[in-house]
Amino acid sequence: MYPVWITYTWYSKDARIDTDNVAFAVKFIHDGLVEAGVLDGDGRRHVARFGHAGFLIDKDNPRVEIRIEKHP
Repeated sequence: MYPVWITYTWYSKDARIDTDNVAFAVKFIHDGLVEAGVLDGDGRRHVARFGHAGFLIDKDNPRVEIRIEKHP
């Protein structure tokens, strides 16, 4: 299954927070994915790439959508 590519799509309730501050959460999400057993680790051997599909607004349902794919 490894390494994987992870893609984040961020939905904020408004545009008041800068995108770099929103994306800062990646570290904590990776740690949480390891803690939850979704990933065996979050080092380079396990995560080959991560990126951001976009920073969008959804005032009624702020969230982050995470797509995990096996590295081709």
